[in-house]
Amino acid sequence: HTRFRNVTGVQTCALPICTTGWAGAYDYAGLAPNNDFVVIMTYGYGTGVPQSTAPFPWVSNSAAYAASQIPREKVVLGLAWYGYEWNLTAGGVRSLRYPDAIELAKRFNADVQYDGASQTSKFAYVNNGEKFEVWYEDARANDAKMDLVYTMGLAGAAGWRLGHEDPGALASFRSRLGFQTWYLAGIGRAHV
Repeated sequence: HTRFRNVTGVQTCALPICTTGWAGAYDYAGLAPNNDFVVIMTYGYGTGVPQSTAPFPWVSNSAAYAASQIPREKVVLGLAWYGYEWNLTAGGVRSLRYPDAIELAKRFNADVQYDGASQTSKFAYVNNGEKFEVWYEDARANDAKMDLVYTMGLAGAAGWRLGHEDPGALASFRSRLGFQTWYLAGIGRAHV
């Protein structure tokens, strides 16, 4: 830990949410003193049924739990920059980058809706007789969840995964978190 910090200057880790079963093995409070920042992976809610990968109530509750175990000034809220497409006819699910979701919506002239409860965009379409449903995170979804950084007094936000995002999400990071530390997977700590 000390040798690593001497080389990099900053010690961080990313932790899954303790409500996801296997994540309960992580000792949030025990890891906090050894890290400058802890990214809370508030995405990956589940793929069993069509739904948001980061429903707002779950993100909010998960962030509140993390902030009860880790000093708020160390908690970085992990935001999803992707979505999923479910084949409702044949079964199966696949992950989608934001540009892929938008391309599908345009190609099939889908009616994109915003689910207020989960704060996530979604649409459905039919292709060759098969029904599909897509849920994805866009800039609007990220903004709603990024509000938690302010209301909970968290250190900042992180995005997973660079290259998958709505371009508006990066603009929002710059404008809204410019004074705070933010983290992008693959780049590391950055300031705007």
